[in-house]
Amino acid sequence: MTIPWCLKRAELVFKCVKGFMMEMVSWDGGISRTVQFLVPKTISDEMFYQLSNMLPQIFRVSSTLTLTSKH
Repeated sequence: MTIPWCLKRAELVFKCVKGFMMEMVSWDGGISRTVQFLVPKTISDEMFYQLSNMLPQIFRVSSTLTLTSKH
């Protein structure tokens, strides 16, 4: 298995999970869910960074909002 093959396969899995999650929303009334993806400990740094960079392109990533006071 080459890195490009693994990345294509991971992209397919991510998109299938996203599709399932979008369908699941209509089943349970839109309750928010959290999904965690795990990788083997032996994964190379290059593969890890490429996979982690793929996630925000496929899934909506919530960002934090910092509120400050004018006082």
